[in-house]
Amino acid sequence: MDLNKIIISTTLALLAGGCASAPPVIVEEPEPETPTGTPIVQPGDGYLMYYVDGADIHVRNTAAAIDSVVVAGVSGVVASASPDGSHVAVAYARAGSAELVMIDTRTGSVSSVHSAPPGEYTLAWSVEGDALGAAHRPAAQGIRGAVLIADTDGNARDIGCSASNRFIAWRSNGQVIVGDDANVYTVSARDCSTLATLSRRDKTHIQYSPDGNRVLFERNGGLIGARYDGASSQWVARSRYRPRNARWSPDGSRIAFEVQSEQYGNITHLAIYEYATGRMTIHSDEKPLGVPRDMNPCWSPNGDRIAHDRDYFRSGGGQEYVQRQKVASAMDGGTEVVVAEELVRDVSPAEPGPCGWIDDNHLVVTSTEGPRVFNIETKVAYRLPENSRLLWARVVSRE
Repeated sequence: MDLNKIIISTTLALLAGGCASAPPVIVEEPEPETPTGTPIVQPGDGYLMYYVDGADIHVRNTAAAIDSVVVAGVSGVVASASPDGSHVAVAYARAGSAELVMIDTRTGSVSSVHSAPPGEYTLAWSVEGDALGAAHRPAAQGIRGAVLIADTDGNARDIGCSASNRFIAWRSNGQVIVGDDANVYTVSARDCSTLATLSRRDKTHIQYSPDGNRVLFERNGGLIGARYDGASSQWVARSRYRPRNARWSPDGSRIAFEVQSEQYGNITHLAIYEYATGRMTIHSDEKPLGVPRDMNPCWSPNGDRIAHDRDYFRSGGGQEYVQRQKVASAMDGGTEVVVAEELVRDVSPAEPGPCGWIDDNHLVVTSTEGPRVFNIETKVAYRLPENSRLLWARVVSRE
């Protein structure tokens, strides 16, 4: 079985007619072929990891065989790492309050950034990585939130946004993008003075390009791109393609997302849209194992690969199940790597999650057995505890 064949792009044609309601099914006994990404528990690489296990935040250095608790007794943990990975901002709830801290991953030091009544934080790093944007949204009515900008030492200032309670993105010119339930605002990072307003009306899944200069959103079932303030809009994919789970490439030049198969009702393909040319390409080839359902695209940091979930429908022994793979596909026409594989009884699509790349060669794969970190070249995996969630990691020397 040749699983190293790269997905061949096919230029998008207009979809016509309805979709078949039944998926392609291969009837066989419920045993997958030997996966090319069979995990090996003993790590081939060393990792520095921050993760949540139960109610505690841990730091683990696998090369030094050290694991210790950073913060105990927490819940609702969210984290965001600076572009160079030198700092990780972590927000959590504990003892009737919401807390935001800054971790220096080089030294392990933890600095308090902000403390507030119970609520949730949204986090975003500046394009240069020298500043963290954070917004606190209180859980209770009548309590004012806060929009903060902090340096990497944890020194924070409230920039004075009176209504906004979400920090959405930074622009490359230093302006920030915040929002409330009704609108998204481009504002000054100095005093929160409004520079542009984008209405949320009829828009969902709003996300900004890495440089903050373009915005992408779903409207009436279609996918639209525009300038950061909503001007100069263009269709990325119209509603007949049922686009979803879109993600910008790291350089903001392309968008990856799912589209509905023109032939099968529960099959989706991956599509790539080139923003400058307006050209969309769908990856829809049949594979040796059948017609796959491809989902949840995730760009590698350098934009050379896309990791995604792939399902093959199976039946056997009177049951239906899927052969689920995590695949890394090269964008330059190179190899396609099956990183991990498992059989699952749930035939519904996999839930989209955050992008799981550590660097261009290491990928986090979460399955029913918990998170694993794979070297996609060697297929060697490091397995974390089943009930844990990885917040951030990098490869470290084993010497």
